[in-house]
Amino acid sequence: HENEEYGPSREFSVELVRDAALENAVMDQDLWWTWVEIIDDDFFPTNAYRNPVQVDVQPGVLHSPGSRMLTRRLSDGLGISQTVHLSPHLLMRSSDAEEQFQRLSTTRLLLEFVKFALRDRVVFAGMCKMLVADQCENLHGLVNLVVSVYLVDFVVVTSVPESTLFAQSRATSLVLVIAIMVLPLFVLHAISYFRCSWGAGSRTREIMQTALLRKFLEYSADVRTELNTGDVLMAATHDIFVLVDKGLLQVCVVFKQLGSLMMLQLFQFIAPVLFDRPLRVWLVGCNSILPVLFCMLARLRFQKSTKCLEDQHETEAALASSMHETVLMYPLIADYNRRPFFVERYGKTVQDVNAATRQSSTVMTNNKYLGDWLTTLTVALFTFFGGLLVISDSMTLGMFLANVNIFKSVGSASTGVYSSWLDVQRVLPSLMRITELLNKPVDVDERKNFSDRCERLSQEQLACRVKEGAESTEILNLIPIRFSDVSVQYHTRPTPITFQGSVVIKQGSFVVVMGPCGAGKSTFLKLLCGAVLPDDTTGIFVPSHLRVLKLDQEVLFFEGSLMDNLTFGIKRGHRGGEEARVRHICEKVGLSEGVLSHLGSRESLDWISVLSNMEKLRLNLARALISSPHVLLLQRPTSGFIPPEEDSLLDVLCEFVHKRGVEEDDSALPWALRPACTCIVESVRHNVIRRADQVICISQGSIQTVDTAGITEEMLD
Repeated sequence: HENEEYGPSREFSVELVRDAALENAVMDQDLWWTWVEIIDDDFFPTNAYRNPVQVDVQPGVLHSPGSRMLTRRLSDGLGISQTVHLSPHLLMRSSDAEEQFQRLSTTRLLLEFVKFALRDRVVFAGMCKMLVADQCENLHGLVNLVVSVYLVDFVVVTSVPESTLFAQSRATSLVLVIAIMVLPLFVLHAISYFRCSWGAGSRTREIMQTALLRKFLEYSADVRTELNTGDVLMAATHDIFVLVDKGLLQVCVVFKQLGSLMMLQLFQFIAPVLFDRPLRVWLVGCNSILPVLFCMLARLRFQKSTKCLEDQHETEAALASSMHETVLMYPLIADYNRRPFFVERYGKTVQDVNAATRQSSTVMTNNKYLGDWLTTLTVALFTFFGGLLVISDSMTLGMFLANVNIFKSVGSASTGVYSSWLDVQRVLPSLMRITELLNKPVDVDERKNFSDRCERLSQEQLACRVKEGAESTEILNLIPIRFSDVSVQYHTRPTPITFQGSVVIKQGSFVVVMGPCGAGKSTFLKLLCGAVLPDDTTGIFVPSHLRVLKLDQEVLFFEGSLMDNLTFGIKRGHRGGEEARVRHICEKVGLSEGVLSHLGSRESLDWISVLSNMEKLRLNLARALISSPHVLLLQRPTSGFIPPEEDSLLDVLCEFVHKRGVEEDDSALPWALRPACTCIVESVRHNVIRRADQVICISQGSIQTVDTAGITEEMLD
């Protein structure tokens, strides 16, 4: 299976049953498939770094979440279990925790990342091939050194008898030397050509980017409110590339340079044997000292280089965040004519980035030239002393030239290792940012526990309805939604929002939620749809088979055609997304012909800018109705509409409830077999309240069902 790849979560679908397998029944589209998610937070980096990243709300106190086993059994014994460590309310990091996070061993963390990447079979195979290819190049370099000495000291020297040459002919030996130098290059070229398809880097980037996206989609609500958008954008589009290219793949570069150093040292031992020359131990010592000097230099420059690169990364993240905010806030900027302010602010951010970049570039340039100075001075010293040996006939010209080349190569290889070390410093800020993002808390554990509880209670109530002799087609529709004595704490509020009391919502009803501003009406809807989890989930029960959809007041459109946006909530290939049905629903919510003309087109426009506010609200409602949820939650859906338009929209919502969907095909799925549809609306408008089957009042920390006749103006204000 390909499911052996690593990730913070792994999702796959399981087909439960097809319509053809049923007798006298039709499966609802949401019951055809189930999604199974394996939670694995042993993904890089492991839990060893979790505490410094996830910190409780109390300043300076580290949160050490306990572990619990999640097991989900679906469809005839399909069992999946993974150990996870999660915590629901992990908020802002204190200064002490920030300092502890910065003190993490970046070297250990980088080594852990490399080990993690090598666990993947594709990455491991690609890295092994790259290492072998690099050592083949090193071997080719060693052979060239031997052949060059043989050429200068034997083949082209007329005083050497031809009978002592390998081919016993000077011309033939010259051709042989050239062939040994040239022919291996074809093989090395072919290896380098196929190197691009080995996929070590691309596979690692794919794993990391997918993991980051999955983690982002599972973040808790508190994390999202504090998350820096620039950090996420930089991590996905920049940091992961740096981490792979300058971190993982640098392993091959380091081994290549170390292999080159070993080959050069090996030459110092085999050359005297091959060419009957004395072994010069001082040359071996000099060649060994140069890499040591480079290591000392790298150690001395490490702290300053890392600090400059961290400053550069922080300013780049701020720049990305500023640009992202400007793009999102353009309508507000244009309305208030604040373009000069944002241009000036962005210009200051650019200046900060340029200053940090200049500083880091200066440091990295000095680092590079320090290595060049060491190499140049070493070669110059050997040229002087080696030249004296040649003049005194103590060293042949071939060995002298070979040793000059060796010193240059040792310097080049040492510079390569040193440069790789510098590149590793470029990786460290990216590594720390990715580490932090991959360790931020998620609320999957709490959501799963809440889902399991609702499923268990649903099964119990289902069994009770069966005993009571309820009709088989209506059993699921008889299980109500319950809400009793719930509280939720937002970290941005000093006190929790409480809902003292209880309400029961029957399926297939039109419900209005009313109450004064700030009482918690929006929070109530968020709790029902699971967007926010309460401190104790036992007070909320939503039948497990219900698909709940909440419409936010902020209308969002993605890049794509208008049809793609409207059918976003329907799985590809499932019924309900036909263009005729989509058009009829759009007409029902009052969209103009000008907007409807885009339905048959595949053009992709900036719909947020193209459409008017009212058109966006109508399309948002149409998209929800097209997806046919079981429970539809709306915040002030008729706000801004004139009375005739308001009545028209309410008629559509009532049709959604009473007809169990809008523009549904009765021939494909009769009304009696369709699940009940419930609509819960937040509103204080009398016209909306009059149509309600049930009115829920939230006020002063309490929640209750009220009679429409007993509604007072105080409840609405």
